[in-house]
Amino acid sequence: SLGNNVKILLGDSDNLQIYHDGSNSYFTGKPDSSGAVVVKAASNSGGVLITNRDGDNIFSTQSNSAHLHYDGSSKLATTATGIQVTGNIANASGSLTLDVAGELNIDVDGGAINYKDGGTHFASLEKTGDSLRLESKISDGDIQFRGNDGGAIINALTLDMSDAGKATFNNGLIANGDISLGDSKYL
Repeated sequence: SLGNNVKILLGDSDNLQIYHDGSNSYFTGKPDSSGAVVVKAASNSGGVLITNRDGDNIFSTQSNSAHLHYDGSSKLATTATGIQVTGNIANASGSLTLDVAGELNIDVDGGAINYKDGGTHFASLEKTGDSLRLESKISDGDIQFRGNDGGAIINALTLDMSDAGKATFNNGLIANGDISLGDSKYL
């Protein structure tokens, strides 16, 4: 039985220290020691567990993977190809940046990517049959195609959803084929 801040010192230079400071318990390497503190499982099948007071896993290892848990359930796991997330990814503040060296591939088995702002669903990209559908979900919410024209951001095309999708082009229309207006066809 040792009092607060009395350390159990292990190693020739007291490099491993185990102690309690009155508030927190420590299993640590000696400050300024160059070596790592290694926690090693007895076998790959046994793994390493860190639990809360009730015995629910917070962190665990299983064979070659590591898992972070919430309320005992694995939410983030390492895999042979990267990571696997179970549940939602929420960013509490600021922007979320994905910076990938190659392509960004999104595989959505439900067929839709939904865009929301403050929980309000305002747009979707969807696979419908063999087609791609861009849909504005806001009643009478226009769809605008914008771009940079010599340093100025312009609306190149606006589809007016309050007028059955009437198209307004910013600066003319060039067609490489026929144009049909109503029942009339123009070359």
